[in-house]
Amino acid sequence: MAADVVGCIGSENFPAAALERIHRLLPLGAWTVYQLNTGAPPEFSMGATRGKDDITSSCWNQYRAGLYTSDHSFDDVAPDAPGEVALARLDPVRLAPAHRAAIYEKHAIQERISVVAFETATSLLALNFYRFYGQQWFDAEDEIDLQSSASVLLAAVKKHLELRPLEPTTRQMESTQEMEILVLRAKCPRLTERELEVCAGLVQGWSFDGIAVRLNVSAATVKTYRDRAFRRLNINHRNQLYGMCVQGVVQQSSGARSTNA
Repeated sequence: MAADVVGCIGSENFPAAALERIHRLLPLGAWTVYQLNTGAPPEFSMGATRGKDDITSSCWNQYRAGLYTSDHSFDDVAPDAPGEVALARLDPVRLAPAHRAAIYEKHAIQERISVVAFETATSLLALNFYRFYGQQWFDAEDEIDLQSSASVLLAAVKKHLELRPLEPTTRQMESTQEMEILVLRAKCPRLTERELEVCAGLVQGWSFDGIAVRLNVSAATVKTYRDRAFRRLNINHRNQLYGMCVQGVVQQSSGARSTNA
């Protein structure tokens, strides 16, 4: 299985091709690869579904929109030493009801098992393998097979991520961020670049600490930029900022579609 996945590295259809090869040893319904970072929104890398229309992008959009904030499914996972790989098996009944309903019940996902690699003390890369209703549950033999292949699978995924272009979901997220900044700049031309960057980070779900790391400033400085931007925009809360950006992006997108029509 792992050697076959290595042969897919760099291909445009890597997620689907790799899924087919993994499926030969470990029958699956779908798989995803994403990164979780403390104090920052999660990042989607790739995903594929076997035997039906791909559900991974729509599931990710739901997760990224806010469900991730209540996801503690990896809290108890920790490697014995830095750089080691761990397995994490999830029964959806452990999830928050909204998370379980929007993703697992909606798409008939029965359970998930993950290969987890802690890249730093605050970030992890997860290879998530899903089975749908009607498939057998993961058993001890499946876990042994996955554990034996985990290191090679992770190496193949990491190498592919180094080589591949941005996935459509990532490009879409970057495009949306650019539009949000345009909306805010149009609302208040007096906003500085730092204020715009802080506002964009807040809309995308970043914490003060996460934004501080990105901008190489302190969390207190981020709050100062936030307060100054909110005064200029005449708002008081993050949800007002979010609503302003969402409304503006929707209007821009509608206008673009009308022009193209």
